[in-house]
Amino acid sequence: MTRRALSQLVLLPAIAPFMLPIPAGAQDLQPGANFASAPSKVAQATSFAEGARLADFDQDGDLDAVMALGGTFSLGQARHWSSNASTAGGSFAFTDTTAARMPVLLSQAQSLEALDVDGDGDLDLHICNTAQFFSQSNLWLINQGGSQGGSAGVFTLDLTRYSGIGLAGSSIPSSLMIASGAFSGGFADWSHGCDFADVDLDGDHDLLQLSVGPSFGGATMHRLLRNSGGFFTEYNPSAAISGATSLAAGSAAGWVEGTQAEGTSNSTGANHDITGVSFDADFGDLDGDLDLDLVVQHRNAQSRVYQNRYVENGSSIGNEGSGTRLYRDLTGAVISLSQSGPCQDIELMDIDSDDDLDLWTLNYVGFADRIHLNSGSGAFSSIGSPLGDAGEDENEIDVTDYDADGDLDVFVSNFQGTNRVYKNLTAQGVLPLSASDVLQRTGVLGVESELAAPGTNANSWLSADAGDLDGDGDEDLFVSQDGISTQSSVHINSLGVSDTAAPRLPMITTFGAPVNPTSAARRIVAQVYDNGALERLRDAVGVLEYSVNGGPIQTAPARWAGGNLFTSEIPGYLFGSIQYTMKVTDRAGNTGASASRNLIVNSNGLSHFGASSPGCAGPHTISAETAPTIGNPVFAANVAACPPSTTQLLIATNSQGFGGDPFGIGLANGTWIDIFLASEVYALDLHVDGSGLGTTALPLPNDVNLVGAQYFLQAIIQNTACSLPPFDLSASGGLAVTILP
Repeated sequence: MTRRALSQLVLLPAIAPFMLPIPAGAQDLQPGANFASAPSKVAQATSFAEGARLADFDQDGDLDAVMALGGTFSLGQARHWSSNASTAGGSFAFTDTTAARMPVLLSQAQSLEALDVDGDGDLDLHICNTAQFFSQSNLWLINQGGSQGGSAGVFTLDLTRYSGIGLAGSSIPSSLMIASGAFSGGFADWSHGCDFADVDLDGDHDLLQLSVGPSFGGATMHRLLRNSGGFFTEYNPSAAISGATSLAAGSAAGWVEGTQAEGTSNSTGANHDITGVSFDADFGDLDGDLDLDLVVQHRNAQSRVYQNRYVENGSSIGNEGSGTRLYRDLTGAVISLSQSGPCQDIELMDIDSDDDLDLWTLNYVGFADRIHLNSGSGAFSSIGSPLGDAGEDENEIDVTDYDADGDLDVFVSNFQGTNRVYKNLTAQGVLPLSASDVLQRTGVLGVESELAAPGTNANSWLSADAGDLDGDGDEDLFVSQDGISTQSSVHINSLGVSDTAAPRLPMITTFGAPVNPTSAARRIVAQVYDNGALERLRDAVGVLEYSVNGGPIQTAPARWAGGNLFTSEIPGYLFGSIQYTMKVTDRAGNTGASASRNLIVNSNGLSHFGASSPGCAGPHTISAETAPTIGNPVFAANVAACPPSTTQLLIATNSQGFGGDPFGIGLANGTWIDIFLASEVYALDLHVDGSGLGTTALPLPNDVNLVGAQYFLQAIIQNTACSLPPFDLSASGGLAVTILP
């Protein structure tokens, strides 16, 4: 996140750092220089370095690094460093593999995010481009592993990921579209940051693309784009077009209820402010309703808080006809305008470990940081600045549990001074948390000999990411800086204390759970908290475990939805008593589980009629374990007490029989299907296993025209273990099946 847009125009005065005494009983448990600076572990490149991200892009088990290079006043080549930690252990180093893994493309890149955009199991990149002096687009770099069938960790530019931009319904004017050159297919949006989240809870990640506007004017709207199969279409229900350089007051363009009113404090949905000099945004469930709310940073004015209205809209994204939208601007109602205000960066985190998301804002008035605690309902109250806040021009917040005590510590990249580490005392039982219980402990970084004097642009630290780089279990740091010759460094953690804190899953629910079966899957959503940045949950592995009527445990994958939420699905055609729980395993291998929940679903669409004529092993009970919904791939009829390991007959018709033995074949209790009046008659194999349970698979097509159709099923059984004159036949009763939507 660059600051040269400001600092190269107006050199900010250096603010003398200060340190307050640490109160008795709140001493640092890990004193001394716990990090060793190791810039030689990163092959350097000569350009201005911006956002840094760590992830296993080539899927070899260690953390690689990528960085956006370029900036407000120059062009740069995004870079990729491959790690050898998976084979070298503690002697690891990064190798610059940009030439082999990244497309050759110079841009004014500002930041980037790593995410599996196309759902194929590897991590792709979205790079934000400020485009202040060149007409350039943000970049989609797609990892060529997975569905692309190439090498994991090799990236290809693909601007077709933008879908429908500049067309009807999009807020993007044609003047911003790029029709030729390397950025053809994209659009210039003066973008300085972005974030991904499943805002509509449909199972994929959508994109919020921030804009600072031309010349950092802050009047261009931020845009929300919904994901459909890895392609992104703007969510703009009013279909209004934003001006090429500004969003006009009173405009209804965009993704938030109401009309544009810069700096509004209205929280009823009548007005919103969706513009700003914004470098960062964080999604998270702020109010505990299990959808993803949003905080957007603003450098020159009040940062904004937007409530996700998916739940309030009745599990809907909203529509223009009713004036609803997916989001509402609640800034004036949930955060004190006098305590928050403009800032350089924001970070949502559960800093007091009470299972809600708090807010850290960087560089408020006088370069002071502010910690805002969440009431649990999404309202924030400032508790002031962390102890020892240096009042310097800092640039980015990163969350890390560097001492592995289970709570969230903070690393701050300093634009015109020394990088800072703040230790959190929550794990030491200091609650309720006050600002003085978050201690500045910059000494843990040791002597940073690569830092020049504060205030020089050539040594302005911009961004960092935390992770176990050398494979010894503790959190190291990868740091970028705004210099022409030295852009990055590694700080190796020498504590050697492994992360043993398991994720916490305090809330889990079934969204819009009808009491009747449905063809639509039932969406399960859970809150997840861990001792790392929210984006680290991207690398966690989730699984949903469920059982039906006390049967065997079945599993389904659970996916990170962004922020602090994971989602999964239970098939909608199940009925009975469904018990479920979610488990999440973090990057360090620690597993946490939610409480177990129970869902009762009625057995609609199935009814029994008629009596069974018993066979040698007793009455033949006919049943179905799942509901007959359209699209149910596992619908089947089961018949009990059949001769083991045989093949029998199941007859299905669309006309019901009423008993009797019209064929004279000795079925004492009658034939319950009518093959004379039926227009549809099906004779199907009933496959019997060694225990005597017969099954006929009857997968149902996803055809709405079938809804309401009725079919009647009966099994005819040939017996050999006993004599049933005249033909050794027996039969089940009838099963009436009504096809459900």
